[in-house]
Amino acid sequence: MRIPSLALALAISLPSWPALAALIHFDDLPLAPNSFSFPDDGNTVGGVSASLPWSSGGVTFDRIVDDEWSIWSGITWANGTDTTTPGFNNQFSAYPGAAASGSQFALGYETGSLHFDPGLYPLSLDLTNTTYTALDMLQGSGFSKKFGGTSGSDPDYLLLRLDAYDSSSSWIGQLDVYLADYRFTDDSLDYVLSTWETVDLTSFGNDISRIDFSFLGSDNGVFGLNTPAYFAMDNLLVAPEPSRLTLLAAAWIFLLTRRPSRA
Repeated sequence: MRIPSLALALAISLPSWPALAALIHFDDLPLAPNSFSFPDDGNTVGGVSASLPWSSGGVTFDRIVDDEWSIWSGITWANGTDTTTPGFNNQFSAYPGAAASGSQFALGYETGSLHFDPGLYPLSLDLTNTTYTALDMLQGSGFSKKFGGTSGSDPDYLLLRLDAYDSSSSWIGQLDVYLADYRFTDDSLDYVLSTWETVDLTSFGNDISRIDFSFLGSDNGVFGLNTPAYFAMDNLLVAPEPSRLTLLAAAWIFLLTRRPSRA
């Protein structure tokens, strides 16, 4: 009996690793229409916050809540579609007016991390502004400036930074995504992101354990960033680490060699 080579076995028995990718779009999570997830664990008293992470599709999302004071940070999920109401009470709407796919999306505030199950790594994700942040940059508020200033030429920006770490917590690399950029010499090129932007994560490689999110911006005060530090995320595409496919192929070949020959 002839035994196929490893390369041939891979070709005929297993799809390529991108074909095994899975899309995390958060529609599997329970949520009432036009709302957001803010859990009340009953334990955060006296202003003491609790860590309440959650998971979807092999990825765990950090979240910190204080249900006594109704404050939170990290990443939760939402489905708000209001694109016109400014202010804090509309902090859970995506500025494009809908999720990138399906009806729900993840929403980050200030900081947050994605933790990938062993053997799983990210290929891409979609990012955009929340309505609260976008309108704040376009209009200004009592706490933050209108981007561009009075003249429209101030070099303002809001940047979401992604830092990746491997399984030993060593830093892998960094990506910057501009949620708003007014630094152009030509003011007509200035923008506040109003659509979903797909971000390629493959430069981080496949030995990745965690992605941390943080903000940088031009409008800062004594307590840090004045611009509301929110982002919306959807369509997180993940795949199994390629070496796992090689192991599967090796197992396939082993089983093939164990088959009895026909008389």
